[in-house]
Amino acid sequence: MAQISYKIIQIPLVSSAGLNTGSSPPFRVVDSKGTDISTNIYAADITIWNSGNIELGADKIRQPLTISLAGDPKIFDRGINRASDAFLDLNVSAVSPNGAEIRWRYLDPNAGFRVRIIYASNEQQTLSIIGNILGVSEFLDIDKYVRRHWQWSLKIFTMVIIGIIFLILSVVVASRLSEMFGRIGWIYQWQFVVFILTNFL
Repeated sequence: MAQISYKIIQIPLVSSAGLNTGSSPPFRVVDSKGTDISTNIYAADITIWNSGNIELGADKIRQPLTISLAGDPKIFDRGINRASDAFLDLNVSAVSPNGAEIRWRYLDPNAGFRVRIIYASNEQQTLSIIGNILGVSEFLDIDKYVRRHWQWSLKIFTMVIIGIIFLILSVVVASRLSEMFGRIGWIYQWQFVVFILTNFL
């Protein structure tokens, strides 16, 4: 089965609160052209790996993976931060002002890499990943997968607890009813004995 999984972690690197403190800020951040940056700066780490059991080499890439940032951020850098294997032969290119395209030569099962994108924006932006690898165009977001399965497990656990409570209540109620009816039975038996004694003896 062909499957690509990914996990996104975003970290704020610089807050604009420290950059906009009047005429004498504690520090300055400038881009490669020397232009001052006055917005927040974030690092987005996107870990991507082959979570299936089929080798997904370059010949399996129908449409290269493209990571895109929403909004209008200013990207300073995009590149490979880490790879599980030096022979993956990875390449990251800027296909748009707010995106990055990733290609590789080999991607064996369980092999993967991490892309880091550093960008400036007033707020943290969402990322999207599109592409088509051997006909697979929907990739597995591990965070959503874990959250969905956790919610399902929580529902099952809740149903089990409700079932146990219902069973305990059923036993308790049945015991109380049996005890109550037992007392009523003894009362009727005693009344019958009194009736016999007073009327026939």
